Amino acid sequence: MMVQISPRRGKPSLQAIACVGALAEAIGSDMEEHVRNVIGSMFAVGLNPTLVTALKQIAARYLW
Repeated sequence: MMVQISPRRGKPSLQAIACVGALAEAIGSDMEEHVRNVIGSMFAVGLNPTLVTALKQIAARYLW
């Protein structure tokens, strides 16, 4: 499975970012490699509540 955050007008959608956080929380370690691949691009939307929530979900599952 390949996880990608498709840019919309140059930025990933908030729904895609929320989905990455939810998947990380639900699936756990099986998603870690995929999350690592997209985490940088998640910041393209700028700091907002959706990104913060997703990052909290990711941080709760993975200790990098």
